[in-house]
Amino acid sequence: MTKQAGQNSVSLVENQPFIDIRNARIEGVSIDSTAVDSTNTPTTQLRRGLTVGYDAAGGNYIDAGDAAVDAHTFGSHTSAEAPDGDWEATTLAVTVPGQGSVTHTWGSHTTVTNLASAILDINGSAAVGSLIVASTSTTNILLTAVNPGVTLSITPSLATAFAGGAAEATSTGALTKYGVLLDPIVSMFGIDDAVEDKNASIVTANAILRSSDVLELTTAARQYFEANNIELV
Repeated sequence: MTKQAGQNSVSLVENQPFIDIRNARIEGVSIDSTAVDSTNTPTTQLRRGLTVGYDAAGGNYIDAGDAAVDAHTFGSHTSAEAPDGDWEATTLAVTVPGQGSVTHTWGSHTTVTNLASAILDINGSAAVGSLIVASTSTTNILLTAVNPGVTLSITPSLATAFAGGAAEATSTGALTKYGVLLDPIVSMFGIDDAVEDKNASIVTANAILRSSDVLELTTAARQYFEANNIELV
């Protein structure tokens, strides 16, 4: 497939896996020596299209499937009490950067015995159920954002239940940076037969890519791509 590119674009021809890279931020970055391409043989050969994520602790990019990438935290709130009558008809607002806010109104869950139904109230919500997850924290409720970029905001009338009397309680997780390798790394081994960090170029934004050519695409990486104008087709 040949895609007509706009000004300052790079149009790629059919035998190349990426369809179009439009003003992409392509960086010379360090790929950690421990990075692997888990479905390749040998795994120390990293194919073009491998998804990588930034490991803040190590300061390098590693394969997206490595647990070290998931060092980011998700916005969350734990209630200071079990659901009671004060919660009824109050609202929970969930804000997604660049997309605005959606709200959910609590139903009637007035006793600790209704904790399960209060959790289902959130998880079954058409408005916010795909953005946050409610779970049990002893006899209280833990609300956790699905996307680390989501902000949770508790309305003032319910703030005492979550934030010790604060007018509003908000929490935002830090979004880990992901990218896709533009060129393969033939081997992670150096001249002394030991694995070593390698320099590589990646695309982190403003691109159209074929999903079938993007390797090891995790849920968190997909969310990052959607937020940074990387379209997967």
